[in-house]
Amino acid sequence: MKLFEKCPICGGGLVEKEVEKVLKGGSNTAILRVKAEVCLSKCNEDPVCGAL
Repeated sequence: MKLFEKCPICGGGLVEKEVEKVLKGGSNTAILRVKAEVCLSKCNEDPVCGAL
């Protein structure tokens, strides 16, 4: 189930990609890999995980 049909920021198309974020807290580091819908248009935002 898709959360958005189009990018809520610019209205562009979305494609599912694997996104990787490195999280650091004190002396700990974690790599988080998730599948997310990423904008194909000019903004290249991830509307779901953009705040991570």
